[in-house]
Amino acid sequence: MYKLTNGPISRIRQTKEECRTLIAKGYKLDGEVNKDYEIINPYPDIAGDPLAELRTKLVLLGCPQSTAERFKNEKTLLKKIEEYNEEK
Repeated sequence: MYKLTNGPISRIRQTKEECRTLIAKGYKLDGEVNKDYEIINPYPDIAGDPLAELRTKLVLLGCPQSTAERFKNEKTLLKKIEEYNEEK
């Protein structure tokens, strides 16, 4: 399950597809949550890291977060996003 926020409004979603829909509506992905809705796997703050948004997209396409965090430049991230899109 995933927690997303938009200002004071929080939403919990079950699937990555549902997350993509809310992100398109302006929500920020906070991270994965447990059954008590506590964040157990936070996502990086997009404002503090210019590549965090690309990493989040990559994770939502199915790449493990630990793998996505290894990519340190925009060109590599965009290539991996393209590869994951082609797999779908």
